[in-house]
Amino acid sequence: MIAVATFAEPAKGALAQKKSSDKPFLILFQSYGGDPTKPAQMTFAVSTLSRRQPLGFAQLGETIRSTNLKLVRFEKKTRIDTKRKKVDQSELTLLNVESNEFSVLVIGKPQNIPSAAK
Repeated sequence: MIAVATFAEPAKGALAQKKSSDKPFLILFQSYGGDPTKPAQMTFAVSTLSRRQPLGFAQLGETIRSTNLKLVRFEKKTRIDTKRKKVDQSELTLLNVESNEFSVLVIGKPQNIPSAAK
């Protein structure tokens, strides 16, 4: 007797890919240039680590390329580490223009913002 395997078709949507909002989307605030007392005139370097594209530069009020994120605020912050050295902990606040959610990036620390991908 020969055994015959039968496979049922998967239910529709069972193999569908995740929505873009479910996928990780890493963003890194890398650096800034300009006078921190005049943030409107500063330039910020932001990388989208989840996409292969060059480093992006933007100013407050501009949108980061290939995202739904708009730069809305910069705050210069420092802290003293265990070796008594000043460490930059500046923050860049972003607004998702589609969902109206705010995210805060700390310089040098990647953050996952799945809803940012276009």
